[in-house]
Amino acid sequence: YGAFGMTELGNSSYLRGLETMATFDEENDSFIIHSPTITSAKWWIGGSGQTSTHMIVLAQLFVKQKNHGVHWFLVPLRDPDTGRFLPGIRTGAVGAKVGRNGLDNGWILFSHVKIPRRNMLQKFTKVLPNGEVQSYGNPTISYLTLIGERLATIPVIEIHVGIAATIAIRYQMARLQGPSRFKILDFQVQNTNLMRIMSGVYMVKALSSNLVNEYHDFLHSHIDNESLRNSPAFGIRVQEYHVIAAGIKAYMGWWGSDSLEYCRRALGGHAFSAYNAIGGLIGDYAVITTGGGDNFVLAQQVARYLMQMTRQFMKKPEARTPFTQHMLEAFQQLSSRKLLTNSQLFEDESFQLSLMSRLSMHMCVAITKSMQQSKIRQKNRHDSSIWNDHQLELLAAAEVFSFRIMFSRYLDWCEKHVIDCSPEIAFVFTSLFRMMYFSTMIKFADRLLSYHLVTSQQLVALRQKLTETASALRPYAIMLTDGLHLSDTLIKAPLGAYDGNIYEKYFSVVKSNPNGSG
Repeated sequence: YGAFGMTELGNSSYLRGLETMATFDEENDSFIIHSPTITSAKWWIGGSGQTSTHMIVLAQLFVKQKNHGVHWFLVPLRDPDTGRFLPGIRTGAVGAKVGRNGLDNGWILFSHVKIPRRNMLQKFTKVLPNGEVQSYGNPTISYLTLIGERLATIPVIEIHVGIAATIAIRYQMARLQGPSRFKILDFQVQNTNLMRIMSGVYMVKALSSNLVNEYHDFLHSHIDNESLRNSPAFGIRVQEYHVIAAGIKAYMGWWGSDSLEYCRRALGGHAFSAYNAIGGLIGDYAVITTGGGDNFVLAQQVARYLMQMTRQFMKKPEARTPFTQHMLEAFQQLSSRKLLTNSQLFEDESFQLSLMSRLSMHMCVAITKSMQQSKIRQKNRHDSSIWNDHQLELLAAAEVFSFRIMFSRYLDWCEKHVIDCSPEIAFVFTSLFRMMYFSTMIKFADRLLSYHLVTSQQLVALRQKLTETASALRPYAIMLTDGLHLSDTLIKAPLGAYDGNIYEKYFSVVKSNPNGSG
């Protein structure tokens, strides 16, 4: 059983800062794996605390006292027959966690562990017996695993938030409130927020069904073809997938955390019962915002991509690939004061996407100019310090850009899969898009106004459209929960029971505990 050893106690998202060392011993044709400090301990490593017999370790490669950056090494941890630690290995479990306690997370310290030279993963970088280091192909290859890991969070977001939204909606359909005995879901604030959350779930579901497979198909068609793998186009496409994966994981990961907490509150006091699942879902989900790359770091990587693209446009306005074409078009419209009509703003998806591109581009250009002015005024300040001064606005620009990617891909998915459906089904999927789009643009209302992209009257109408769309989706609430195909066995919450018989099932579960029936 193997483990994936990347994260360290004192280092995680900044991989170039990892401290674990792999020093080549030319005399013995081997590598010495060593943890030089306490902060270099591998940490949170799944399966390592009690189980793994070996680990793929990411470590700094040193050959003849020169650092060649981080590379992967296969390091045995335990005797596969006895389970005992091998010489130089110290490991243990990290202990109690807020969730996922069935997973064996551990820490590992290496003390001058010797492994043969062949245990270095050498498809793209090789160390010869004489100490010569040879590298092959495109250096972006090293990012491929992390892109896949980040895309793999998309179905996790879908399942966790989908379960929570299903429980909340089914409960609010059965729960009556007040003298009028309204179903809770019929209150505007509850319906609007839960329809917004369910809209996000379906968008993530669409991404989950096509983006992950698309990326894997891209890898399989390129990774073993040397001419394709070494082409500039491959490097550009990998960078684009990196930006897509980083942005979706960061911003939809945060959206998922916020949505889970709202679903918890939507159950009122019953959410405090472990039998109703949402508390456990929140604990299990928490790792998504940090595992596979901290969301704050990933969001800044998207922002760096946007800054590079903006500076390129300001020097020479041309798009390298179709991926940035919409941003080039937005750059070319910066001086335009032409506003969208109400029908374009509320109903036309192409103009809605264009508005998001224009907003993100306005923000990027404003940030770029402000940073350039800061460099002129404060020549002695480091670039990282100037970056930090603009961090909030940088992350906001990256958020608009990332949601624009998600919206565009959702509409592409609808074009392929909803086109042959009935007008009623098409209406539902269009309304789901508009719920997420309207709520996202309302979030950036101040910036839309400051860049003169909408009028104040249009913003008022945008809020009205949000609640109208939520009301239009209200009759389809149960259909939307059923469409996720989440069985009661998977949901594990009586308040989210498929047949709506929530109170009897909840009471039955409560009475089944050792002290639940007197």
